[in-house]
Amino acid sequence: MGAPLTQAWIAALRWTPERRQLAREHAPLLALVAAFALVSVGVQLSQGQVSSVKLLSVHSGLAMTSCLMLVIGLTLHALWLLLRVPRGQRPLVWIPVELQRRYLTERRLVGCALVQLSVPVFSSAWSGLKRLIPTLNPFSWDSTFAQADHVLHAGHDPWQLLMPLMGTPWVTVATNVAYHLWYVVMLLILAWQSFSSRRAVRFRFFMTFFLLWAIPGTLVATVFSSAGPCFFDGVTQAASPYLEQFAYLNRVDAAHGLPALALQHELWEAHVSGAVQLKSGISAMPSMHVCMATLFCLVGFARSRWLGLPLAAFALWIQLGSVHLGWHYAVDGYVAAGLTLAIWWGVGRGMRAWGLKPTDLPERGGPPAEAPSEVPSPPFREPRLC
Repeated sequence: MGAPLTQAWIAALRWTPERRQLAREHAPLLALVAAFALVSVGVQLSQGQVSSVKLLSVHSGLAMTSCLMLVIGLTLHALWLLLRVPRGQRPLVWIPVELQRRYLTERRLVGCALVQLSVPVFSSAWSGLKRLIPTLNPFSWDSTFAQADHVLHAGHDPWQLLMPLMGTPWVTVATNVAYHLWYVVMLLILAWQSFSSRRAVRFRFFMTFFLLWAIPGTLVATVFSSAGPCFFDGVTQAASPYLEQFAYLNRVDAAHGLPALALQHELWEAHVSGAVQLKSGISAMPSMHVCMATLFCLVGFARSRWLGLPLAAFALWIQLGSVHLGWHYAVDGYVAAGLTLAIWWGVGRGMRAWGLKPTDLPERGGPPAEAPSEVPSPPFREPRLC
């Protein structure tokens, strides 16, 4: 018993080339997450408002949901394999072997666990800082951004220009649904990329993902502290140019229901009361919805044009919806898209400069799996899962 157990421990701790690659492709990501979390806790301690620990338990649900999506995806793939079992093979033997050979490898599983555990740590640290933005730098840019919108759009407010296109109840309600589906799309992309075989694109995605929340989502948001059109009356003394817009939105809400308005009210109540909850913290510049939607578009095109195009359409809808629903000034989205492109490009340049290009996993993963059988298996082909 002793010798086999010792050999098993030695094998488990052996520093194989596969594990070196695993460490190389995750060390920069983990270092960034750890540094951001430490800075966040330090800033919160300096303000006497440490909320990240409480928020961590809430944000852990994001990782659990993303992992559940992965499990569902693998389960559906296993059901598809059930239709493709080679003649003479036993499904309950062949399918698990095939899944383990192609997907349930050490590099995929450990890598997936590392990023899925990192996301709630990072997001709770970010939420803790977001709540402090008006404390560190009170909202002072709303009038400037409203005026910038007016000037950039030839003397018109962007929401007015969108009314002929989006100013009907069914379009407004559909836009509200799409805006909330952003969270689902984000979790799906996180699940896909955490398990992806294209490790270089995967590394670039997650490095850009974390940097976006750290730089535009925290640093830029604090410097250009603003609340957005929906809170314009509460943070400025100027006459609001959005009264007609919200009169229309309130009519749609009364007739059809518009959850965006209820969420805006909830966010303002949390801001006034200082409540620590998942839906808390106000920041308009830049739009993180647009940042993330632009990133989804970029990683989609990195995979294929047919995935990139619908994600590009989704990003455009999010930009238009952020203005139409009163969440953001148009310039919030323009700056967000520009910063996302710049950071994506910068991460790519940095990867080339530092020779950091994780080796992609094989798409096919070797010969088809075989279970013991006296009947030879015919050649087997299946589509790529990720």
